[in-house]
Amino acid sequence: MSDVESQQRMRHKHEIHALNFAVRDSLKFKNNRISIINDDPTKKSFVFWFFVSCYFPVITACLGPIANTISIACVVEKWRQTRTAKSGVHDDNTESNQLLDPKGIFAINVISLVLGFSSNVVLLCHFSRRLSYLTSQFINIVGWTAAGLLLMIDVIICSSEIQEGQARTLGFWYASFTSGLYIACTFTLTIHFIGYKLKKYPATFNLLPNERIIMVFTVFLSLWLIWGAGLFSGLMGISFGNSLYFCVVSLLTVGFGDIFPINVASKIMILLFSLSGIFILGLIVYMTRSIIQRSSGPVWYFHRLESSRTKLWEKVLNGELTIDNKEGFQIMERIAKGAYNRGKIYSILTTMTIFIGFWLLGALVFHFAEDWSFFNSMYFCFLCLLTIGYGSDFTPSTGAGRAFFVIWGIGAIPLMSALISTAGDLLFTLSNKLDIQLSKRFHIGFDTIKISKSLYPVSFKIPNGEIIEELVKSKHNMIKEAKKNNGHKNKINQNDGDNYNDNDHNYSNFEQSSSCKNRNHDSRSICTLDDILNKSWDVKQNNIFTDLDSISDSDDTDFDIVPSLDDEDSESVESLTKTVSNRPKLEFKKLQRLKHLFKSLRILHRISLENNSYKLSFQQWTNLHNLYPTEELMLTKQENDNFWISNRTPLKFPLNEPHFAFLRISDAIDKLMDDIMTEQQNASTILEKTTSSNASNRFNENASTTISSSSSLYTMSRRKNESTINKSC
Repeated sequence: MSDVESQQRMRHKHEIHALNFAVRDSLKFKNNRISIINDDPTKKSFVFWFFVSCYFPVITACLGPIANTISIACVVEKWRQTRTAKSGVHDDNTESNQLLDPKGIFAINVISLVLGFSSNVVLLCHFSRRLSYLTSQFINIVGWTAAGLLLMIDVIICSSEIQEGQARTLGFWYASFTSGLYIACTFTLTIHFIGYKLKKYPATFNLLPNERIIMVFTVFLSLWLIWGAGLFSGLMGISFGNSLYFCVVSLLTVGFGDIFPINVASKIMILLFSLSGIFILGLIVYMTRSIIQRSSGPVWYFHRLESSRTKLWEKVLNGELTIDNKEGFQIMERIAKGAYNRGKIYSILTTMTIFIGFWLLGALVFHFAEDWSFFNSMYFCFLCLLTIGYGSDFTPSTGAGRAFFVIWGIGAIPLMSALISTAGDLLFTLSNKLDIQLSKRFHIGFDTIKISKSLYPVSFKIPNGEIIEELVKSKHNMIKEAKKNNGHKNKINQNDGDNYNDNDHNYSNFEQSSSCKNRNHDSRSICTLDDILNKSWDVKQNNIFTDLDSISDSDDTDFDIVPSLDDEDSESVESLTKTVSNRPKLEFKKLQRLKHLFKSLRILHRISLENNSYKLSFQQWTNLHNLYPTEELMLTKQENDNFWISNRTPLKFPLNEPHFAFLRISDAIDKLMDDIMTEQQNASTILEKTTSSNASNRFNENASTTISSSSSLYTMSRRKNESTINKSC
């Protein structure tokens, strides 16, 4: 392999690595979330296994500790009672009416409690990476399966032994629901293990390190509820099961009023307990929603976008569709917009479906458990979801109703908070779009700047409707004011200003620059006089990107960047360094280009900080792509002609586009600086060789001159001696 081919391969390898790094670092989701899924992103199975790998562990981490908390009530509470007296508000007669359970049932309850507790400890160790995946999965699946089945057997046996005149207590219903929670934990972990055995992902939970801490908070909430239930059971003289129900009602801020503190100690402690518990529960809800929101939205978007792009690319490869690069870019923009809108709609529909499911499920259970009408059950559940809780009309009073409310309330009411947050995000986005559409509709934002000889009246509107007017008497004053306000940040061509003559300019109007006329739909900043000065009389700079406030959606020629060196400057370094006269010209052009790239980098940095949803135009994407020669990317002809819909396009990912451009330009700057340093090194080598050769030539010339002079003197002396001898003779 020749040196040229080796260098080309190295440059190609470096370029692919730099491109992949820029894409990975600019993704709106963590790359390792997707890279571990061994499935085709265009298939629906890809989304399913991603959901299993990421969300099933979170669901298990929420269900396991809560199930363990309720299982304590299963052991402490009796499972049967007589019908002679109904439980009062404070359970004054509950203990006297409860019947002792058989020793076998109690022993099985204790074993189930120990198995469930052990499984939670093992899961916590795995979340903290102190235990391997296979070991923890084996212990958890076996442990929770055994705990759930043992409780289920207990429930069946106890239910069959209930005689006439006896009723099931709160402890019995706690055991029934706990058994279901244990089985649910087994189900989620088993499905996750099946995905691993099918090689859909490696042996790990698809969670980031900071997301694994959610298990710690759910365990802490479980311990907090256990402590609160035991505390208020003693302070208020109620059973552990009813005390647990009271703690949940307090943490969810429902406040039915059916159970309330009756002494000073309980009143003081409920203040401390509720305040701390609300913070813990709110943190769990926030973390759970963040995990789902940060990953589900971008991943679903990527799946829908990649599915549509793949179908389009197959049509191009099969010759069914012929488009150019710009048309392909526009199609990708439409596909991306459609995928984003569908994602928002699906998110709302999914949240609404889950919410309605919780609402109707709760209404159905309370309809049978409390013997309410279905309408009253729906009314009660909806008030609970809104955390209103009048308390005087409908409150759970039976064991089945209170046991179900503990589980249902912990799941449904935080879900309502997530729904409100999602709806709030949507309304905020819609209000922004409505504001922008109204601005375009009613021309809010100045349209033209009237210039009339020496007096320039400038008027424009800002989004709140206020009209701002500025009068500028001359361009000299405008330049002075701009320099005074900006601290000489923006340089104006002073020569042009000095030679400015009002009589030489007969503009009737001067159209607003792209930074003020056509704004990106996500930009909310307004134009100022500084924008006008910078755009109107600033020295033309070859720049990839326009100002922070500007990007024209309708005109891709607003900026005059030449993203790569001219053809005559693209010669090899060796050929150019041989000609000394060409070297300064090449160095100047490369340094000039380096300056322009640094300016683009500075602008991109500002954009990334203030608006990470900024969208690049077709021309900007093209300029980024043209920073690197096609041969370095090793693209086929079809990929080069339809790059933006090909498999190599970065548009198929949900990217932070300003950050991606920032990284690509940074890499281009590194390459350009390496070229400049290589040229300087080669030039120094040539100069040293030239200097050494010149010195050698001068030495040889001096030596020849000396020898010639000596020879002449010797000849003259010999002739003189010969003449003297002849005369003597």
